[in-house]
Formats: sequence, C-alpha cells, structure tokens
Amino acid sequence: MEISSLLIFMGFAILAGALSTFFGIGGGIILVPGLYLLFPKSTPVEVVAISHFAIFLNGSLNIKRFLKNNLKIPYELTFYLSLSLLAGTQIGRIVLQHINSNTAKVIFSLLLLIVGIKSLLSHNTNETNGLIKITLNRSLKIKISIQCLLGGIIAGMTGIGGGIIVIPILMMLSININLIPLISNSAVVASTFFATISNILIFNYKSTNPFQSLYGGNFHFGYLFPVISLYILLFTLTGSKIGMEINKRVPSNIKKYLFIFLLFAASLNMYLSTSK
Repeated sequence: MEISSLLIFMGFAILAGALSTFFGIGGGIILVPGLYLLFPKSTPVEVVAISHFAIFLNGSLNIKRFLKNNLKIPYELTFYLSLSLLAGTQIGRIVLQHINSNTAKVIFSLLLLIVGIKSLLSHNTNETNGLIKITLNRSLKIKISIQCLLGGIIAGMTGIGGGIIVIPILMMLSININLIPLISNSAVVASTFFATISNILIFNYKSTNPFQSLYGGNFHFGYLFPVISLYILLFTLTGSKIGMEINKRVPSNIKKYLFIFLLFAASLNMYLSTSK
C-alpha cells in the first residue's frame, strides 16, 4: 500500500474511534466508506464483516472506559435496544447476500440522510446529571423495538453498528446526551458480536483478497478478514481516547449539530462513491 493510502487508512480509523466515544456511534459510517474507497474490489459481505468486528472490539473497550468514569448502564433499556438491533442485523445479513455493492451503498446513503433530518428536527439537548427516570411501558417498548429492528436490518446490510439508529431514539427519550455514548456502545457491541459470529460461520467462501495491498495474505474466517479489523483497532484506540476527552468539553447543543453535519456529509460521500 502506498504511503498516501496508508495515511488515509489511519485517518479513517482514528476518526472512527474518536466518533465512537464522542457521539456513541460504532464508527461504521466512517469505516464503511473508507474501506470501499481504499479497496474498491472488496465485496459488501467482506466490508460489513470487517466493519462489524472492528466496531465490536472498539466498542467493548469504550464501555470499559465509560464505566471507569462511574457511568452506569440502564440495563432494561439497553436490553430492548440490543435485542432488536441483533434481530434486525441478522435479517440484514441475509438480505446483503442477494444485493450488489451499489445497492448497499445507496441504502446506506438514504439511511444517513433520513436519520440526519430526524435528528435535526429533535429539540432535546438534555445535559442534566444522570439518567432521567424512564418508564418503559408496553407501547414504548414496541416503538423502540420496531425502530431498532428496522435500523438493525440496515446495519446488517451496510456494515454500520447501529449507533446512528440508537442515538435518535435516546434523544427522543430525553436521555442525558453525555450518557448516550455509553448506552449506544453497549447496544451496538451486543449486536455486532453476534453479527461477527454469523460472518465467521460461513464455510467454503472464496475471496479474491481485495485487501492484499494492506495485507499480503489471504487469511479469513468466512467473510471476515480479522487482520484488517485488528489494523483498524490499532488506530481506533488512539481516536477513542481523543473523542472521550473532547466529549467532556463540548456543549450538548454543539454535539447535536456536529452529529447532524456528520450524517449529511457521510450520506453525500457514500452516494457519490457509487459507480455509474
């Protein structure tokens, strides 16, 4: 791999790590476009598998960092988010095997655009200490489950962790915006763990190794090239530390508009990357 391409790869990974602790997204909205850009011959199933495993590894370490800061996970809420994301992700994986790369990119682009508009219309910027008491009645549980199920399907098809789906839901519930990264990472780690297991348990898959410019071997488990995910993790670790420090210093209303800008920019970038 040329030095310029390697620097771009490092930049994508560091940015993905920073966003994972700053906003609470897994980093897939950065990793997926980056992998398609640097490795244009890669298939959607390979990109998704690499992204999900990298998100799982980085998210697990992020949770450990958040817990060290005495933040607590609301387990009931996280359970419903995780379970619905997990179910949707598995459905999305199956659908992904029957669509081409451009279709996956367009779906991803549209999703980011929709979530960006939804976040822009949200007025929540709660920044109080701790969690607001939430009563998860039956109606709210169903609403959360349906939204996360649909979001999980898109996550399974595109390689995102699902954080961009979870975050608007948490905003709707008036969760303290400073606690959203912990809750989002927790839900995403659960869904990407099982997605990774599913991606590994694919036998007799033959790859042309589109990542040979970065990794000369052709070692892979099913759809997953674990070495590529580990390379990503090396740089996301640095980014995660940066994101956590910035998260402590930026006002909640600024975080909201930065998040929206990120969604619109990533949506445009993904749409433009589709081959004509």
